[in-house]
Amino acid sequence: MADNVDFISNPKNAFWQFTTPLILLSLFEAGYSFVDVFWVSQMNPESFFAIGVSVPLVVLIVSFGRSLGIGTNSIMSREMGGNDLKGSYNSILHGIIACLVIGFVVMLFTFFLDDILTYIGATSSMELSIQYLTPICLCSFAFIFSNFFANTLQAEGNSKIPTILLISTNVLNLILDPIFIFVFNWGVSGASYATVLSSGVGAVYLLYWYLSGKSEVPINFKYFKPGIVYDIFTVALPNFLMDSLWCI
Repeated sequence: MADNVDFISNPKNAFWQFTTPLILLSLFEAGYSFVDVFWVSQMNPESFFAIGVSVPLVVLIVSFGRSLGIGTNSIMSREMGGNDLKGSYNSILHGIIACLVIGFVVMLFTFFLDDILTYIGATSSMELSIQYLTPICLCSFAFIFSNFFANTLQAEGNSKIPTILLISTNVLNLILDPIFIFVFNWGVSGASYATVLSSGVGAVYLLYWYLSGKSEVPINFKYFKPGIVYDIFTVALPNFLMDSLWCI
């Protein structure tokens, strides 16, 4: 961790070095939805409304990954601070398993999109909303893991890589949106595919970062010892509830 941010010898500089990327990370996290809304609004009011009512549901999917990342981050930071490296290795493995389970659950939501949209009163844009949400639900792992790994890297004191990657994938989404929507004539689905693809690039790169050994915490199931999933969810749940309240 000291290789990334030195909090001991120069705490003031380390504070800004660590928090500035986090501020940018927060600002750009909402970029995907804003970009989609901007390009889709060029089509017609119905498509604009369909994206609008879908955004809270997308935020919830993203929140799953972010919340699990925050929960895992908390345990990893505590264990790395106590020099229990194997404990931090075990923590990220539990977080990954939790993300896989949540991802499969979100995929099942695809079969209930009609009921969900009816419940929130989006019947007038039902078909367009389903076109937008279906690829996102089916590819929820892209959003969950990109946000999860962004938070676990921060536990190592590395907030630059997630921020740079998030900005880059937002730029990619900005480029792909008009191509998929207007050039390929995919409409609302095009905005969804562009978002999934750009977020998937981020998830794959962060996974590569871990598997290539560039991180301090390796992903190796020989370190797995069951028993701390509850601790992860204890920290993750309050963050998810705050996001849920915003969506409601």
